[in-house]
Amino acid sequence: MYGKCCQIRDARLVFDRIAPKNEFSWTQIVKAYAHNGHLLEAILFFRKSLLEGMDPSDYACSIVIGVCCSLGSLQDGRFVHAVVRDRGYESDPHVAAGLIHMYSSCGCMDEASTAFRRTSHRDRFIYTAMIGGFAQAGQCREAVVLFREMDLDGITGDNITFVSAIGAFQDLGDPRQCRAIHECAAQAGVESDCLVQTALLNMYSQCGFAEEALQVFGEMAERDRVAWSSTIAACARHGYGRQAMELFRRMELEGIKPDIVVLSSLLDACSSVEALAEGAMIHARIIAGGFHRDRILDAAILNMYAKCGSAASARRAFDEQSPDDPVSWNVMIGACAKAGLDLEAIESYRQMQALGIDPTPVTFITVLAACSHSGFLAEARIQFLSMIQDFGIAPDVDCYCCLVDLLARTGDLEAGEELMLSMPFEPFEAGWTSLLSACGVHGDRGRATRIAGAGASIAPETSAHYVLLSNMKREEECL
Repeated sequence: MYGKCCQIRDARLVFDRIAPKNEFSWTQIVKAYAHNGHLLEAILFFRKSLLEGMDPSDYACSIVIGVCCSLGSLQDGRFVHAVVRDRGYESDPHVAAGLIHMYSSCGCMDEASTAFRRTSHRDRFIYTAMIGGFAQAGQCREAVVLFREMDLDGITGDNITFVSAIGAFQDLGDPRQCRAIHECAAQAGVESDCLVQTALLNMYSQCGFAEEALQVFGEMAERDRVAWSSTIAACARHGYGRQAMELFRRMELEGIKPDIVVLSSLLDACSSVEALAEGAMIHARIIAGGFHRDRILDAAILNMYAKCGSAASARRAFDEQSPDDPVSWNVMIGACAKAGLDLEAIESYRQMQALGIDPTPVTFITVLAACSHSGFLAEARIQFLSMIQDFGIAPDVDCYCCLVDLLARTGDLEAGEELMLSMPFEPFEAGWTSLLSACGVHGDRGRATRIAGAGASIAPETSAHYVLLSNMKREEECL
C-alpha cells in the first residue's frame, strides 16, 4: 500500500518490522523502490533477498530486469539473467520480453536474439520486444523479417508492435513495403490509433511520399505540432510547396504556433515555388520570434532568396551571417549566377578565397556555370585547373558539362569534342547536344555528323541529335 502511494519511507519501515521475511515481502519492497524511481535500491534489495536465501519469483525477476533496463546497467542485467536461467524462467513471456528489451537497450542484439530463441511460447509481447530491439539498433531488415514471421505465426500485433515495425519499414524506404505495412495496420484494426498514425505519417514524410502523408494527416482525429510539422516538411521537400503553405495557414487558424522546424520547412516550400513575398514573411517571423539561428537555418534563408531570384535580398541576408560558412558562400555565388550577375558571382568566389575558405565541389560547379553564361572561357579554364591542382577535387559530370557548354558557346568545337572524349567517365548526352547545336551555328557539318552518331549511341531512344543534324542540312540547302 505505502509503495503504491509513493510513501517509500513508510513502506521501508513496515518491511523492516516484518519477521520473518518471505519471498512476497521481499518482492514488494523491491517493487516499491522500483516504482518510485529508487532503482539502485531496488537492485540492492533484490541482491539482499538472494543472500537471505530467498527464491525470487519470475515476477520479481521481471521487475528487476526492467530496473536494469532503465539504468542501462548491462552488468546487473546479466547477473539477473543468470538468476533467471538457474530457476528456469527464461521461457516465461514477461521475463523473456524484459530480457530482450534490456539487452536491446544496451545494444547487445546477439544476447537479445538468444533470449528470443530460448522462449518456447512466443506471444505478441515477445515479438514486439524483439522487433522494437532490431528497429532501435538500426537492423531494419531483421525487424521486417521478424514482423513477417510473426504474421505467419498467426499473431496480430498491437499499436506498439506496429509503431516499431513502421519505423523499420521507413528506414528501408521501399514504397511498396511502406504501403504493405500500412495495409497490415488497417487489417489489425490499429490504423486509427494516434501512435500508429504518427508513425505512418513520419514514414511517408521521410520516404518522400507526400500524397500518402497528406492522406494519413487528413484521417487524423487529433493533430499536434509534430503531425503538422511532419506533413508540412514532406510537402515542402517533395514538390508540394503550395500545399505546405496552405497547411501552415490552417495550422495557425487552429491556434498552433509554429516552431523553428516548421518555419525552416516553409522556407524550403517558398524556395520550391519561388514565392518571394511569402518567404520574406517567414524570414521576418524568424527574426521577430527570436529563434536560435544556426548555419542550416541561415543557409535555408539565403537559399530561399536565391531560388526566388532576389540577389539583392540574398546579399543582405548573407551580410548578416557568419562569413566562414562555405555553404552560405555557395548559395550566394549561385544567387548571383541565377540573376545573371556573373561578374558578381566570380567576384564573390574571389572574396571567399581571400578569406581562406576552401571551396567545395558545389562552389566550382556554380563558378563554372557563371563563366559559361557569360562566355568567360579563360576564367573557366583557370578555375577548372585550380579545382584539380590546388584543391584536389575531381571534376564531376556537372563541371564537365559547364566547360563543354562554354566551349560550344565560344565556338571552340575541337576542344569541346576532345574534352568529351577524354573525360574519365562515359560522355553525357547534354554535352553532345550542346556541341551539335554549336556545329549548326558555325557550319561544321562533318563534325556534326560525327557528334550526332556519338549522341545517338548514348541515347538511342531519342531522335533529337538527328533532328538537329537534319535541320542543319536543310539550312545549308536553303543557302
